[in-house]
Amino acid sequence: MTLTPTVPQWKSRTSSIENVDETPKSSTSNNIDNIIESVIAQNIDYNDDETDFLEQHIETNLMWGPVTGNYLKNISLTLNDSGIHSHIYDLYQKTPYDFYKMMITNEIFQLFINEMNVYAQQEKNKNTTRRSRIQNWKDTTQEEMEKFIGCLMWMGLLQSIRDYWSKKSLYENSLKNVLPRNRFQILLKTWLFANNENANTDDRLNKISQLLTKLQQSFQAPIIPGEFICIDETLVPFKVYCGQERDPAEEHTVPSQVVLNLTKNLLNSGRTIVVDNYYTSVELAHKLLETNTYIIGTLRSNRKCNPKNILQKKLKLGQTIAEESNTGVFVEK
Repeated sequence: MTLTPTVPQWKSRTSSIENVDETPKSSTSNNIDNIIESVIAQNIDYNDDETDFLEQHIETNLMWGPVTGNYLKNISLTLNDSGIHSHIYDLYQKTPYDFYKMMITNEIFQLFINEMNVYAQQEKNKNTTRRSRIQNWKDTTQEEMEKFIGCLMWMGLLQSIRDYWSKKSLYENSLKNVLPRNRFQILLKTWLFANNENANTDDRLNKISQLLTKLQQSFQAPIIPGEFICIDETLVPFKVYCGQERDPAEEHTVPSQVVLNLTKNLLNSGRTIVVDNYYTSVELAHKLLETNTYIIGTLRSNRKCNPKNILQKKLKLGQTIAEESNTGVFVEK
């Protein structure tokens, strides 16, 4: 639940007070928010005992008072450069295909090829029906896989895959010149990212873990993020599925753990992390300040360690109130 009509905005960066701009959301945005809230509600209980350990470590010595700026931590930005790596920039001709291959690398294609060929052979051994398409399987190649994924990216106009290979003039297109229909369908059926026979059952995402790791590496490699890093709420449904339980070895809650995992290579450089109210907490602010990182975000009223005076204060239109903690966190309503 968020505070209404305004949401406390806190910063561990500055003592200045700013008004929070509550711009009305569109109906589409509201619908997305409702879906996200529903997913969170089904998977995470903010009021359970999971966060009780925070009180032992934070609330004991945490004090809130008027904003003086005496406790705010001055962190210098130490980035030497940001944007696309210059050596990578010089390697490409900057065509759309170049940018595509920068993200979907040959190593990723090799993963597709290896796992598909293994899976196809496994299915071929299981299926002894003579007329089964899998019996005519031939190992795929990178050239064929690039055509296959290109077809998938191009599709979206017709309801049925078969229609793309229809001879009717209404469905005329060039896909039939790229891949035969039967070959496309068998590639689609065998497109796998992990060997089922060697699956790690302890990993919920074992079927896509290898692909995710390689995508993260290839997405991060070309670019040096700048001063401000945004972690958006649209990550929530996927995150809830893959990590809703807190690791007992970790000393922070799931939302904080998600932010710290996503930014682990970006800390200790004076950057600022911008998050929404699912992730924001005083706990996370403290953890990031320890790594010379600022955070800006809206804060839910039911989070641990919130300043009680700000939560209880009734404000008139146009009024604001702010407090600063002895640990360098600034909260405004």
